[in-house]
Amino acid sequence: MEIAVYRRGAVNHHLSREANKWASMSLTQNALAAYGDAIAGRELAVPRETYIARPGPQLMARLRSLHAAACHLAKTDPDVLACRTTARSLEEDLVHTMVACLTAGLPAASGSRRVQRARLMSRFEDYLANRPCEPLYLSEICGAIGVSERTLRDCCHDHLGMGPHRYLLIRRMHLARRALRAADPARTSVTEVATAHGFWELGRFSVEYRGLFDESPSTTLRRSAA
Repeated sequence: MEIAVYRRGAVNHHLSREANKWASMSLTQNALAAYGDAIAGRELAVPRETYIARPGPQLMARLRSLHAAACHLAKTDPDVLACRTTARSLEEDLVHTMVACLTAGLPAASGSRRVQRARLMSRFEDYLANRPCEPLYLSEICGAIGVSERTLRDCCHDHLGMGPHRYLLIRRMHLARRALRAADPARTSVTEVATAHGFWELGRFSVEYRGLFDESPSTTLRRSAA
């Protein structure tokens, strides 16, 4: 399985000796450059000449699966794609995987880039350390340490193995757990603790909490009395 990356305005002819399937995707020049920088640490330029990319089987399988899912939704349930959030989520996955395919095998980011990202993570961690008991949110952190959300997201994936949204959610979960364990169940409710730590979807809070700590928030609160 291969990916043909066409130059602008290309006209090409292909010969196959057996049955085959084609699928297509397109990116604007700006999107290609931006996603390349976010994923591979360098801008990707529109090629001067058409070339063939051969990423690994896992990446190709992921790309084919996402593309098939998008086509299936468009044919069977287009109303789902009419939802802006759903369409954006699927588009992000498709583009991210495509750019990963195109950059597979390229050398890692330069040493200077790694140093810059390490310094950024130090500022991020210092900001959190100076506010150990506060629920924090991405927009305020980015404004405080002077970095874009995209850059911070890339750094967190490199250094933490997850994005900053997920990292901050887990941090708030731990703060909520600490508060539940210190609370008096006769005077404090789970709802009060959850909302105080920025969780307004109480059902989701309970599910996430149980997934992290293997018990419900109400169980934690009851155990605090003991």
